[in-house]
Amino acid sequence: MESDPAMIRPLHRSARLVLCLGAAAVALLAASCAESAKEPRLVILYAPCSVNKHYLSPYDGTVPFTPNLDAFAREGLVFERHNNEAGQSGVDYAAIFCGVQADRHGVFCHPKSLDKKLYQVSEAFALAGYETFFWSGQKMGAWDIGYGQGVARKNAYIREHTDLDSYTANDAQFAAILDKLEADPDYKAFVQINFTVTHNPYQNTVTAKQLNDFVKRFPGQGPGVTNQELNHYIEIYAANRLPLEWDYAKRADALGLTPEDRDKLARTLEFFYKVRVYQLDTLFGKLMDTIRARGLLDDSVVSFTADHGEILYRDNAIFAWTHGNQLAPEVLDVPWIVRAPAFGVDPGRYGSVTRSIDVFPTLCGLAGIEVSSSLVDGTDLSAAMRGKAEPPHLLAYSHTTTIDKRYDHLHQGTLLRALNPRDDPTLIWVRVRDGDMVYQHRYLGQGHFRYEVFDLATDPEERENLFDPENPTHREMVARLQAYRRRLVDGYFAHNAGELSREEADRRLRDLGYIGSADD
Repeated sequence: MESDPAMIRPLHRSARLVLCLGAAAVALLAASCAESAKEPRLVILYAPCSVNKHYLSPYDGTVPFTPNLDAFAREGLVFERHNNEAGQSGVDYAAIFCGVQADRHGVFCHPKSLDKKLYQVSEAFALAGYETFFWSGQKMGAWDIGYGQGVARKNAYIREHTDLDSYTANDAQFAAILDKLEADPDYKAFVQINFTVTHNPYQNTVTAKQLNDFVKRFPGQGPGVTNQELNHYIEIYAANRLPLEWDYAKRADALGLTPEDRDKLARTLEFFYKVRVYQLDTLFGKLMDTIRARGLLDDSVVSFTADHGEILYRDNAIFAWTHGNQLAPEVLDVPWIVRAPAFGVDPGRYGSVTRSIDVFPTLCGLAGIEVSSSLVDGTDLSAAMRGKAEPPHLLAYSHTTTIDKRYDHLHQGTLLRALNPRDDPTLIWVRVRDGDMVYQHRYLGQGHFRYEVFDLATDPEERENLFDPENPTHREMVARLQAYRRRLVDGYFAHNAGELSREEADRRLRDLGYIGSADD
């Protein structure tokens, strides 16, 4: 049927505008679809150990000694309320790599092998056609005890920190990956990296020259003690590190430390920690500079996080210069920054609560990899990161770990033992974070527990317990904590496999300083 000439008329200006806007919308939709369909060719999960985020400039703008992370954050999305599971590496790396917590991954203390039945982020990327790699440097979350089951042995580089560059993928093996990416546009690689330069004892790997260079480069960041005092207090720490960590007040009193001594000891150790954070920043900056120099940043998704944080000294903290065995905010509130502007993630800040179990599904979401919700408990945040969905309301659950019965003899007579009298999951402390409100149930010793509620927005050091048994929200959170503990207790008794021998466990713990040579 031919058209009636009388029905064909020039379009009114407003009608032409509607069509133009429609065409623009179609173009934008097509661009958005193309962006969503684009896959990153390089995905990096960079997860060092013992990183207190308050010593990083993306989280504290007054920090001058992390320029590389500062530059990275300006191009990335900074997660402001990111929480880990337990404050102990074996548990926390299991949560990051598996997307589930201890009731499912089975790690309640470390070192422990991961169950081969668990589905890991490296396996998800391998099944999606990525060649997978693991720079495995943190021995509590290492490839050889199952923390990287999607990585072939030939691509698992088990490193020692004698060569820091090699330790963190600044080496020929990583350069070879970039060579493949340059040569083959269809090649894809997933790289996970874990290691530690910021774990205690803080004086290890730091030279006098590095200390002096740090002070010269960052005036005002020194410890405020003389060189003689610096050496004196670091010697005290080296000779008494574990007793100071497990029962600070008792050992400080036994050593006759005056209030001035205690202040100078704290400033000395903070200084060493800062220098080591600067080392970490330098290593990460080298990696990013290498990717940028190859022109591959726009093909990459880079995620920087940590297994747990670190508490130095705080007068109301239970333990000092450590991380596990207490639910301290400095330990549980960890960094997470994702750089992926080419994949729809604009630079900025993400203010809602997130968890370490969300890292696995989120990286998969950014790469267009589907992960069944039956395999992970974490949430894919990629749509929220791209501005295509509202940030979900998440609760972050955390807990302390059990004390491995193999090491009962090391803690006798300490505060650590008093608060952890036996290898018993019913005594672990549990915590849930909702926004800036924290609710927890902790063991006080001698059969007594206490509920605590803190508002981190106004009380970041958790000095004022707001718990009110008549408050309906508090009662609801008490019920949630009780249910969480039941899950953990059931999970504890369901996972008995994967224990390392006493000898192997000793070796790993000694290498990280959890036990001393005198305790062999």
